[in-house]
Amino acid sequence: MLKKMKKCFIAYFDFLGYKQFINNNSNEDIEHGVNNILIDIEFATARNQIQPTKHGLVFADLNNHKINCLNVSDTVVFWTNDCDLASFHELLEVAYNFNIKEICYNFPTRGAIICGEIGYRFGSDKNQVGGALDIRCLYGKGIVNAHYLAENQSWAGCVIDQSCSKEFSDNSDFNDLILKYSKKYNVPFKSPPNYIQEYYVLNLVEGSLDEVSYQNRKSSILSSFSKYNKKIENVRVKKIIDNTIKFLDIYKEIV
Repeated sequence: MLKKMKKCFIAYFDFLGYKQFINNNSNEDIEHGVNNILIDIEFATARNQIQPTKHGLVFADLNNHKINCLNVSDTVVFWTNDCDLASFHELLEVAYNFNIKEICYNFPTRGAIICGEIGYRFGSDKNQVGGALDIRCLYGKGIVNAHYLAENQSWAGCVIDQSCSKEFSDNSDFNDLILKYSKKYNVPFKSPPNYIQEYYVLNLVEGSLDEVSYQNRKSSILSSFSKYNKKIENVRVKKIIDNTIKFLDIYKEIV
């Protein structure tokens, strides 16, 4: 299937420490970890809607979503089919759910939500002697720009690029939507060194945290960084963790 280049909204996420996840675990544990990631992708895409339970098992309800998703190794990309506000709302909710679940509970990510052009080609074929050709190709400036913006951040978090707001200038519904899922924050970047820039960033908390809730969420985030035998003693990793916890600090209730 060939889709021509088009403008859409893109949410791009990279997992932090993925190489260690692969190198430091048995094949069985890697399969278990990948399965957890795929479950999180499914439930985020379904916006946490579930199918009727069967025998006590819970499954994501994927019958009504309009978001596209591609996961290749340490990268997850969600994208819309157009630039409507309703599509942006759905993508924002998907990205918000995925961002919180990974950073706070499973596998830290850094991400970016942008508006840009992409094209994609999907297709598969299998011959009679067992050879297979499976194409899942995303390309375009939108992917490149999203990758650069995500990869250059020095924390676990997700920024919303100004290219999104430019699609809905002076739209109060857009402003209300942004404030529902994000807040302005000075985001730390890797390059140039010690550079920060203000963006709207996806919330890690709904509302605020009392001291007990804050300590629990902090502990959970620290656990997600070291989960799957990932090492966190490296100076660069420690800086990323410190920057992430610094962001969490703004949700503490003032007493």
